[in-house]
Amino acid sequence: MQLRGLPRLKRLRNSAANYPPTGTIERVSCRGWIVALALLALALSSAPASAFDGRVGVAAGPEPPSPTQLLITVTTSPVGLQVQVDDVWYTAPYVLSCEPGTPHWVNTTSPQSGGPDTRYVFASWSDGSLLLSHMITCDAAGTLTAAFQTQFRIALDTVPSALVMVLDGISYVSPFTFWCSEGSIHVVSVADPAPGGSTERYRFVSWSDGVVANPRTFVCSGPMSLVALYTEEYLVTIATLPVGRDVQVDGVTHT
Repeated sequence: MQLRGLPRLKRLRNSAANYPPTGTIERVSCRGWIVALALLALALSSAPASAFDGRVGVAAGPEPPSPTQLLITVTTSPVGLQVQVDDVWYTAPYVLSCEPGTPHWVNTTSPQSGGPDTRYVFASWSDGSLLLSHMITCDAAGTLTAAFQTQFRIALDTVPSALVMVLDGISYVSPFTFWCSEGSIHVVSVADPAPGGSTERYRFVSWSDGVVANPRTFVCSGPMSLVALYTEEYLVTIATLPVGRDVQVDGVTHT
């Protein structure tokens, strides 16, 4: 900013300083001084107060952040899931800047998708809350974490389908799917033989991954598809006439 009255003010001041010290008082006009001071006052009054820091013509810097604000990181385990802070959704982690003593609302949702066969189910907050949403108080800097349990989709089936399978003691008709928590242990079995009609039945051969145990135990470590493979058997009736005669089938005598 250019203050137009300052050069004239400087010239007047220099001329007053150069008067010879002869003791002779010379008459000096006050008009120039009055004009310069008036221009200076006008320039200063037209500038916004925030543009100066007490020194003429020097702009002040930006307001520093409040030293009382605290930083709270709201995140999830695993990271990258959705959290809500004061009604706004964010992808974790999110850093909340807050004044001490102020209340804030935190929330999440469950389950959250991790892909077509993976999901994350809410377990708890690191402050001990078991609720999806709750109020916190900004009383210290730190981290607030929403912990999730990883779950995988397991698909179970039989060939042929529509046979009974027993998972963890509960019967289901194939095919069906269920979600299991990572690291959990499960037991699955199928009927052997399995009924197929009045003149046929199905005998268990193996599981699709080559395991022949029935029932079998597996650990939930990722998405998985298990199929119980059967072979079909037919009812064959062998009779004699007259009845009651002995016959042999595959080396075994039957009456």
